[in-house]
Amino acid sequence: MGRLEKIKETKVEIIEVRDQVRIALENNNFEQAVDCIADLKELALELKCLENFDEEAAQMVGGDY
Repeated sequence: MGRLEKIKETKVEIIEVRDQVRIALENNNFEQAVDCIADLKELALELKCLENFDEEAAQMVGGDY
């Protein structure tokens, strides 16, 4: 899977987890909401890394991206 496809997939996951947070809060399920927020944080970090990825630099150090 290419980087752009992974970015799109990650954005979809973020939307899905955001909706899970909303539903958990509506149902007063705060433990689930906290777990989902932790997942959102991980996904946001992953997305940030994907969007800031420098393909030219990766190729210079021998990466296959």
